[in-house]
Amino acid sequence: MRPLNIKITKIIVIVIIIFFFSQILISEIVGEKNSSISSKTKWMIEEIDFFDYKYNSINSLVIDSKDNPNLLCFNNYEFCFAKWTGNKWDIKTIDLKNDLPTYEFLALDSNDNPHISYFEDNNKCLKYSKWTGESWEDEIVESKGYLVSISSLVLDPNGNPHICYYNRSAARYGNLKYATKIENKWITETIDSGDNVGDNPYIILDTNLKPIIYYYDYNNNCLKMARYNGIDWVIQRFESINGLSREDTYVSAFIYYSLSIDASFNPHICYKNKSNNTLNYAKWTGKHWNIITLDTFEWSFQDCNYALTLDSNGNPHVCYNDPINFVLKYIKWEGNNWSIDIIDSDHDYYNAKLFSLDSLGNPHIIYYFQEYIHYEGLSGHQIEDGYKYAKLKRNINEKKDENVFIPNFEAIYLIITIGIMVIGYNRVNRKPCQAMQRGTGFATAGTERVLGEYEVWWR
Repeated sequence: MRPLNIKITKIIVIVIIIFFFSQILISEIVGEKNSSISSKTKWMIEEIDFFDYKYNSINSLVIDSKDNPNLLCFNNYEFCFAKWTGNKWDIKTIDLKNDLPTYEFLALDSNDNPHISYFEDNNKCLKYSKWTGESWEDEIVESKGYLVSISSLVLDPNGNPHICYYNRSAARYGNLKYATKIENKWITETIDSGDNVGDNPYIILDTNLKPIIYYYDYNNNCLKMARYNGIDWVIQRFESINGLSREDTYVSAFIYYSLSIDASFNPHICYKNKSNNTLNYAKWTGKHWNIITLDTFEWSFQDCNYALTLDSNGNPHVCYNDPINFVLKYIKWEGNNWSIDIIDSDHDYYNAKLFSLDSLGNPHIIYYFQEYIHYEGLSGHQIEDGYKYAKLKRNINEKKDENVFIPNFEAIYLIITIGIMVIGYNRVNRKPCQAMQRGTGFATAGTERVLGEYEVWWR
């Protein structure tokens, strides 16, 4: 009977192995059909399809604690909050009682509930709204009839809001203000004032939960930082950057740059220099700006849109559209060199100002696209536009150890324990692998916890 039991055991093991790898093959085929991945098989791109396309825009992107994107958008003239659940967008209409929000800013609390600061254009006031879990609550922060208020919002660990905002009372004049709630009452104060001080405000909290605000001073043509020490606001002026100049519009002259702050509270910015047609990255070293040219164009690039963010090591990542070659690019500092990747090349125009990294350092990008058809003798006519969401399928480049089990996140693979050996699958080179088991029982290769339980080598 013993030889028969051994034969039956072997047959069962063979059947399980065949089933295991057939499921992997099926998931690979299905995954490739359901995803739009760039030629380098890193980017997953999908069109955001929840819009009614009568009037739509996406204005804010924040990654939550589950590494999913959260958006503020307008859908058919309705102000909405959109949250990716893992397989679909969950849309909530924000009831603002006929308010007309502009310059909105999104932040998430520890429970991933959204909080919003925005300028209400009908009544010319700065407002704050939050989701309680059941409904939206909104309140007026300041109502003094300003032409516009551009705000930035951060929450402390208790969920208390801190807002900095640029109040503009005329086309080219404004000042910087700060607001927070104390004993359920809004307290506001002016931080810096002048003919035109405080544009592009951005607020963070230091390790002592004291606010730090970064903003632009048009009078002195420089970036500034205002830091609260518990008693007073201490203002630091950074040296001017050559080529960082205003953009003239029919409303006013404004300046645009993308800003990110490192762990030492030093600013990093990305900006375009129209004088020499370059896209540049500047890092404040503590004494001066260290400026690097990221890309150079053959002629003027008025429509070059860009966004900068830093990873946990302080390395810069930049997403921008190349208006000369009609592609959307992603560039990052690897520690010794810059790496560049093309995200999308299927359209005529891109606008990629919404860009963030998740907890693993993988980029998430929301971008607007336009497609034109060109008739001989006529200018281009728009035939298609919309928004797309792009993210890295897996940041394989950041894995230093090649002997790592990389599971397919579209499917959960079962690692089958046979004695002290474990059968697995290497998604990188698509070959089976085996592992020396450290623990006991079987494990599910759906998270990186498996990496701590097994030593894996490839066959």
